[in-house]
Amino acid sequence: MNKWFKHIGVAIALFFSVSVFAHASDKVGDTIEVNNGQIWAQLKSGEDGYTTSTSEFHGQAINVYDLRVLELRSDILAPAMMAALFGMIIIFVLFIKVNGISKLHGGFSGKLVYRWSKFDVSIHWLGAIPCLLLILTGLTLLAGRFFFQPYIGEGLWAGLVNGAKQVHDIMAIPFMIGWALMTVLWAKNQMPKMYDLKWMMVVGGYINFGPFKGKHPDAGFANAGE
Repeated sequence: MNKWFKHIGVAIALFFSVSVFAHASDKVGDTIEVNNGQIWAQLKSGEDGYTTSTSEFHGQAINVYDLRVLELRSDILAPAMMAALFGMIIIFVLFIKVNGISKLHGGFSGKLVYRWSKFDVSIHWLGAIPCLLLILTGLTLLAGRFFFQPYIGEGLWAGLVNGAKQVHDIMAIPFMIGWALMTVLWAKNQMPKMYDLKWMMVVGGYINFGPFKGKHPDAGFANAGE
């Protein structure tokens, strides 16, 4: 399993890097010097210009947004998302440090119980890999300009954002397909039961100290966390 994680991690990194640097390489040698104040002064005085853009918004000089939405995104949502991501990583590391790794009291028996078919595992990764890419690219698009852009060059930043946008748009499709298949095929084994409440009361038996130590609640086919 560790080998699979390594292979998947390398594949994700290569895919994302190729998207970024392919776009960045297209921009090499293109230098545009723009005086924003001069542009707006000319537009205000009625000057006409031209653009090579084929976008349906090519004639719109500036995007029209509710500034309160932009402030909410930049001042609250973006920092909150980054804090939640890295905060949970820190909490998880601290939990492992204090609690240790939960182990089987009697050790591994050597007996295997068949639970998931190879088809089920493939459906899981169909949803999981795009999910990870959506998280990474979504955070880049949402908060990258506050946490990454100040420390890298403009060319690299432009390539990074473009690559993140392309990957984010494409990966939404396999993620939704994987989610739909998991919902349809697995829902019958995921319905809440009374033993799920008992599982939650002892935190799944993961805590190795205090009154929760040694508790092994019934989890059914899928535990309450799943």
